[in-house]
Amino acid sequence: MLKRILKQAWRYLPFKLPALRALRTTTRLPERVYRHLHFHADFDVTVAPGVRFRIRSYADYIENDLFWAGYAKNWEKVSLAVWRDLCRGTGTVLDVGANTGVYALAAAALSPGARVIAFEPVPRVCDRLKANVALNGSRVMVENVAVSDRDGVATLHDTDDEHVYSASLDYQMLGNLYSRSYEVPTVGLDSYCVAHGIGRVDLVKIDVERHEPAVFRGFRHILEESRPTVLVEILDGEIGEAVAEQIAGLRYVMYEIHEKGTTSGIFATASLGQSDRNYLLCQPETAKRLGLPEPELIR
Repeated sequence: MLKRILKQAWRYLPFKLPALRALRTTTRLPERVYRHLHFHADFDVTVAPGVRFRIRSYADYIENDLFWAGYAKNWEKVSLAVWRDLCRGTGTVLDVGANTGVYALAAAALSPGARVIAFEPVPRVCDRLKANVALNGSRVMVENVAVSDRDGVATLHDTDDEHVYSASLDYQMLGNLYSRSYEVPTVGLDSYCVAHGIGRVDLVKIDVERHEPAVFRGFRHILEESRPTVLVEILDGEIGEAVAEQIAGLRYVMYEIHEKGTTSGIFATASLGQSDRNYLLCQPETAKRLGLPEPELIR
């Protein structure tokens, strides 16, 4: 009872954000402390010197971490750092499974002339994504659809949580934890780009909770014609093998991203999905520009 009362008191405490900003400026709090100091308000995220975007916190983990630790400092710190390098000067960026839009908003801030499109199928999460886009001048196009290997409809497995990070078209993702399922529109990236007159894609982020192979099947033409750089979450070896099959023969090289601990960084790999983490797939020229070692090409 006391814990619930304290939580309610903290939620409605007046002038909380100015106090938290002052605390952040004067004290470097560890994650085990600041993860409890959440809030509901808008704040700025600095991506690079002179480059920032605005985002709304609903007391969820990611936004809270961005407020206290900063961009590329804790949550997905290596992925966000390489994303920052990749976004500069890009033409078209696709954020597939955008959630509240951190990657899409960073891309738009870093490359003001880019065409940035964010895909998010969960309606309540997409509403938050749209709100964040509006905070930044609506420079990101938002699509409330699921990306798959075909246009149509599919069943999305979801929870009853206010915010969800693991809703998926693959029922195995949540197992017995999902509490509701409903139909959502689906689109393949190849057909989407044709319909919207997009001739070339430079950069893609994919985080669709085990549905990644279907997404890759749905943009085979883009892969062949544009050879975009792809940042993708892969949860296991089965998914990794299926993704590797889709990019075989297209001169892609692969890197495993370690976000935490003393081994954080980007490491060349010969296989995908041996660890649950993000992977970078790119052409050798991009790897050279980023200063990465060049592994063997995927045959």
